[in-house]
Amino acid sequence: MRFNFDANSSKGSRNAAGADNLTDVLKAASSGRIDSLMVCRHDELGEQTNQAVIETLRNGGDVYQCSPESMPGNDSSVAAIFRF
Repeated sequence: MRFNFDANSSKGSRNAAGADNLTDVLKAASSGRIDSLMVCRHDELGEQTNQAVIETLRNGGDVYQCSPESMPGNDSSVAAIFRF
């Protein structure tokens, strides 16, 4: 699922494109497109989530550990704000 963060939200800037689907997040992370990655702190980090974290950091992105209630999207354990 692709989404835009609310302009009044502290989670992103106006019209910042992003995703909360792990497959989309992994693709974006490997191509250096993630500016900020949010990971649910109650999620047991699986290999794919770990890979998204590593690739985001490797490419200069930020990673935040968030509580489940502050995660954007549809009850996802990961969410990303794209650079482009």
